[in-house]
Amino acid sequence: MSDNIQNTEADNEAERYSVDINEQVLHHFKNICSIIISIAELLQNQPDLGRNRGLRSKIIYDLARLKEKIDALRNYKDLICWLEKSDENIIFSAIPKRLSDHLYNNLWNKGIPMILTSGTLAANGNFEHIKRQLGLDGKKNIIETTKPSPFDYNKNALILYQRKHTVSKQSRFGLYYSSRGRS
Repeated sequence: MSDNIQNTEADNEAERYSVDINEQVLHHFKNICSIIISIAELLQNQPDLGRNRGLRSKIIYDLARLKEKIDALRNYKDLICWLEKSDENIIFSAIPKRLSDHLYNNLWNKGIPMILTSGTLAANGNFEHIKRQLGLDGKKNIIETTKPSPFDYNKNALILYQRKHTVSKQSRFGLYYSSRGRS
């Protein structure tokens, strides 16, 4: 574990720590996988536990999923990893460094039509940034459209700023008037 990652106000209460995976850590992950396989094989040979039918199958399934997650860390050089610590839990998280490639190969490349909507997908009237982030840049068969915002900024937004010099009585009245007394 290395540096504490700074949270923003929008983040939850979890503390975040960056994680550096090296060959030694990978070796420990391989040992954990071996233990998981051994436990699953032992459980496979046990009869169901009477009143808890299906519990053995659920445990074997959960162990297989855990092994898959640990196996995914073999490509640790292609991952960004961190720990999130809250009052109750410590969670290990990882995402691909090239998330756009991963999204394209595992989601967009499936040939299934998809619709993405949001008030913030376009920047300066185009979608180039979000397409690059999502692995859709340079891809064909993408239909893009923007619609004007229904939000009436002139009636519902107010920008206040302080000038270095004194504001005249006339401009103060104009500011007050445009804010309808909310300043």
